[in-house]
Amino acid sequence: FQAEDGIRDLVRSRGLGDVYKRQAGASIGTDGMIDDYLLSGFADYLVGDATAAYSTYSEFNRDDYPYPGISWSWGHRGANPVVSARRRVLVVHGPGEPYFLIVDDIVKDGQPHEYRWRMHTGEDNTVDTSADPITITGTTAALQIHALHPSFAALDATVTDFDNLSSEPDSRLLTLTTTAVDPGFAFLLLPVPGPASAAAVTRSSYPWGEGVTIDRGGGRKDVLVYNPDGPVAGHGPLETDARLAALTVRGGSVLGFFCLDATALAYGGKDLVTCTDGPLTCGLYDGIVDLSRVDAAYRILD
Repeated sequence: FQAEDGIRDLVRSRGLGDVYKRQAGASIGTDGMIDDYLLSGFADYLVGDATAAYSTYSEFNRDDYPYPGISWSWGHRGANPVVSARRRVLVVHGPGEPYFLIVDDIVKDGQPHEYRWRMHTGEDNTVDTSADPITITGTTAALQIHALHPSFAALDATVTDFDNLSSEPDSRLLTLTTTAVDPGFAFLLLPVPGPASAAAVTRSSYPWGEGVTIDRGGGRKDVLVYNPDGPVAGHGPLETDARLAALTVRGGSVLGFFCLDATALAYGGKDLVTCTDGPLTCGLYDGIVDLSRVDAAYRILD
């Protein structure tokens, strides 16, 4: 989530004005914070909380800050406060080709609004929105954008030229629009190094969320589940109550995994993670375990 004034924004809502459309200049910015993270050899996970950025108020632009008599009142206009605005990013980079999951949770006020998810890419790239997945193609590689939620059919996709009005390079702007109370944006970004290297992606929707299998051939595949409500989720041989889980499998063997807020993670009938004293976020790769809680009562199978 970034400010609109000279900087690119990624999620906007309409109703009481566009998100971030405020009188912000070089001295009046927007607030955000890293709310949670876990870095591991298999994947990196990070949560950015930009809720405060949608309001004009900040502890850094209040009156009399940083010294008595100063006023930032000229920048306190154009607010579009929201209940919450959080971005979760999972970057899987362990034993093979990387991929990315981006989840944007944004709620304006409990009423339906038009939300626009936006992504910038190089101005010379080609953006094809005619089919699912959306594909961005450059000179040597491509990027597939798989809409997990809302579905591709529920999104209105447009592509426009974007003038940065600065020395920064211009770009092509992909905008995906939907109307909802809580759009719950979730996208899988899958790099494609070359035309012959595209993986076969299958997606399944369940009452609890989404399951994805990325089949890369040769017995190697990645399995991903996005389970925002946290019940026990089953996607093929994967079972977990994690809010988010990702595994890399080769020939039936799990090479590494990540799970968020889980008490159980199993694959093919083998218990990979069991935590008996509450949810645990963890990652495993190459014999190294990374944990969110040093006091957790856990068992992890390598």
